Amino acid sequence: MVSDITNSACIVYASDDNFAEILGISVISLFENNKDMQEIIVYILDSGISIVNKEKIESIFKEYNRGTPKWIKAKIIIEEISLEVSIDRGSLSQYARLFISSLLPEDTKKVLYLDCDILVLKSIKKLWDLDLHGKTIAALMDAFSRYYRIKIGLKPNDIMFNSGVMLIDLKEWKKQKIEEKLLKFILEKKGNIQQGDQGALNAVLSDDTYCFEPCFNSVSIYF
Repeated sequence: MVSDITNSACIVYASDDNFAEILGISVISLFENNKDMQEIIVYILDSGISIVNKEKIESIFKEYNRGTPKWIKAKIIIEEISLEVSIDRGSLSQYARLFISSLLPEDTKKVLYLDCDILVLKSIKKLWDLDLHGKTIAALMDAFSRYYRIKIGLKPNDIMFNSGVMLIDLKEWKKQKIEEKLLKFILEKKGNIQQGDQGALNAVLSDDTYCFEPCFNSVSIYF
């Protein structure tokens, strides 16, 4: 549930135990540079994070007086669709975010998804308050070639976005049945998708994405 407090945000991470330490660094950067935010609710889609690492992450929340994270057991994609899937990037835990609409509380209206390796260098308030212009998500247009688009069924000039930072209108996500469309696409491709889960997200959401400025997701290829 997102609080009625105006100066608040709802953040979602997805991680397994291998990425727990990196997740902890991201959380520190989030809290350190958002002391102006009255409330930051953090959901972590847990793909097997150990008790020891959970305690370490929770200690960060206590240090910044941010309560505790909302741990949610992640859905495992290969169990949900009974099919092996390609891991083109990151780990299998990244697929957990495809189930975001069925894992988070029903009344959650909007979330900011962050990859575990994201460093938050400034306040997220401007991004959180961003107008999505009627689109389901906002994300950064990525620098993929036209050949990447062809492999996931897009046209040469269609949008391909970087899924490491996504502002998501969760109500619209549910209305458009994005989760069902993502699973259908993965099954149609027999689990073999260029860029893995990011490829699936692009295939389904390319024409339903508002592209925000690079200041909200600065990637190395731009430099």
